Order: sequence, then C-alpha cells, then structure tokens
Amino acid sequence: MKKFFPLQPLIENIEHLVGNNPEHLDKVLCHFVKVQLKRGQWVLHEGHVCNDVIFVMSGILQIVYTDKNGDEQTVDLILKGNWFTDLASFRSALPSSIGVIAYRRTVLYKMSRQSFDKLLEAVPKFAMAYMKILEAKYRDSYDRNTMLSFMSSDERIEWLFKNRPEFPNEVPDTLIASYLGISKETYCRKKRTRFVAKYQ
Repeated sequence: MKKFFPLQPLIENIEHLVGNNPEHLDKVLCHFVKVQLKRGQWVLHEGHVCNDVIFVMSGILQIVYTDKNGDEQTVDLILKGNWFTDLASFRSALPSSIGVIAYRRTVLYKMSRQSFDKLLEAVPKFAMAYMKILEAKYRDSYDRNTMLSFMSSDERIEWLFKNRPEFPNEVPDTLIASYLGISKETYCRKKRTRFVAKYQ
C-alpha cells in the first residue's frame, strides 16, 4: 500500500505536471511555504500585487471583485487540490483587480514569484507545468464568462452540475448562488428538483 504523507496531494499534483522525478520534486517542494488561514482572512486585497502561486490543500478560497456599487461579487472559487494566482498581476507586478479571501479555515502552500522564476530555470519541465496551469485557468475563466453571459438561471445550474460536480458537496448554497450570479432561492429550488427526480 502506498504510504500517505501530509503533502501527498501537492506531491501528486506536481508529479502530474513535471513527471515522477525525485530530484525535480525536491527542487519544487523546497520553495513552498505552508500557510494556515482562519475564516475571513485575506490572502490578497484588491489593489495589491499578487506575489504568489498558491496550491489549496484544504478549505475554500473565494475570489471576489468589488463592482461600481461597492458590492462584492464572487468571480471564482478555488477548492482543495487546485492552483491559484492572479496571472495578470503575478507576471506584471501590477495591482490586482480582485481580492482573495478564505471562506472557511483553509490550508494552502504558496510559492513566491522569485522562487517561481528560479524554478523555471532550474526545472525546465516546470515551465511546461506553468503553461498547463495557465491553459486550465483560461478555460475555466472562458467557460464561466460564457455561462454568465448567455445562460438562464436554470441553465447556469445545469452547467454547474456538469462542469463543477464537486461544488454542491463542498461549497455552501449561498456561495454557489453568488458564483452563478443567481439568488440562493433559485439555486436551492433547482437543486431540490434535481434531487427528487434522481430518486423517483
């Protein structure tokens, strides 16, 4: 039986990206710093520069944007086993237009821009990993923007169950509704309808 280590989810994710090479793995892991967050603790404030690449070990990161009325809108949710960085801010060192907050107690591992750049040189495969992360985040952003722009409330909920099947079990209904840009009542009604239909 494969022995499990506390860092196993991160290790497996890195191995998936750069291959199962102990030398490469050690070079990558030594650049990560563990951070434990309380509910409501900020990882990144709007207007600040995003200086880290983040891997979420447990918990939920809520990505928010403050609209012209001063209301916070949920633009993304990062669950355990996933990566996050504000790509535009991270690479340009310009202020970020989004904020990142721990929705619940969260454990993450972060890597600084300086460490990241060193790894791009020391481990060439890490540059390929970076491109994979970039491509995945782009697809996620494109899919969600398409969903918000062209789908009705019911279609958005169906999109969620198809494309984010882990969300209903991991994320509170209020947060999912915000992510979909609909009311909590609408989401819960559709969720109940799906549940009843499943077991009839």
